[in-house]
Amino acid sequence: MKNDEKAAMTEPFGGTWWLVWLLCLAVVAGEVGGGWWFRSRASQNLQTTYPEVLRWLPPGDPLAWRELPVLPGQVTGLSFDRGRRYQVSGEDGVSLDVLYLDFDAGHEAYAYDLLSHPPQYCLGMAGWQVIEVQPDRVVSVSGEPLRVQSLTARSPEGDISHVFKGIWIHSRFGFNGNLSRGARVRLALQPMPPPPSCIFVIGVAGAGNASEAWERFVRQGLDGFRRMPSRVNETRAARVD
Repeated sequence: MKNDEKAAMTEPFGGTWWLVWLLCLAVVAGEVGGGWWFRSRASQNLQTTYPEVLRWLPPGDPLAWRELPVLPGQVTGLSFDRGRRYQVSGEDGVSLDVLYLDFDAGHEAYAYDLLSHPPQYCLGMAGWQVIEVQPDRVVSVSGEPLRVQSLTARSPEGDISHVFKGIWIHSRFGFNGNLSRGARVRLALQPMPPPPSCIFVIGVAGAGNASEAWERFVRQGLDGFRRMPSRVNETRAARVD
């Protein structure tokens, strides 16, 4: 190789170095543009834009439910506003373990945290082995469609659990339980501020099969959703009100 060719490859703006500089410039532009986009939308009054939200509360007798701490491994990589976990055991040996994550209106990381964490990924990080993945179902919650992902998994201790995961995003966005790529793009580019939303993951243990677990999930898990007044995270409200 000639000396002038070697020099061209080692100079900061010669040879292939321009590709590196171009990539760095694109990353910086994306970060700056994304920050501006979210700040411009956050100037609206979020509580007026989204007056109601859907939240999960222990259904039936609240004394039958035990509130448990949210384990760090259950929420790895998620930047939610509030997390709650409940557990109830029935006389027939079937138990429900509910993890509920709440995202206030104006949350800036919702698009990735809500749509890019399939239950297989989260369970795998916690050491669970996925045995079977069932087809998604769409159910009605407070008059709105809600898509539920379901699978069967084995814990590190060998216990079998049927896991159901759902995502709810405020109805003004018109999400309608759609998890398609087009819906994700519309969610990220919508003109309104980021809507309030939630993730719930419910594990049903002790059921004889997936059908029995689904029936218990519908009867007890879905009954926990209630419409409540919206709110905005106090640390975020100073920027958006």
